[in-house]
Amino acid sequence: RCGHRSAFGACDGADEKTRRRLHQFLKLKAASEYNYLNQSNCLTIDRIDDSQKFHKLMEAFNTVQIPQEYQERALALLAAVLWLGNVSFEVTDNENYVDVVADEAVTNVAMLMGCD
Repeated sequence: RCGHRSAFGACDGADEKTRRRLHQFLKLKAASEYNYLNQSNCLTIDRIDDSQKFHKLMEAFNTVQIPQEYQERALALLAAVLWLGNVSFEVTDNENYVDVVADEAVTNVAMLMGCD
């Protein structure tokens, strides 16, 4: 059984309109493109219904009366964690310092965390 699974596989279980909106808002890619997820070479779990899991997650949020805005912020923070695993660094100044490589990962982490 695989040890890695994110809520974002579950996003694929949403209806088409919601899935498109979440993928655009969360800047989601395939699980295989996230360093935190692709290390096990096990990106799916047999007999797991992503659609059902997504609906149960959203139902739980609604049951405890978490507003839609907060639900999306929670998903955004989870997405930011995934993107953090893709942040890369380059050594500068004779290997005494590193700089963050300004790329898609850094841009998406900043956006998802509400930073400018």
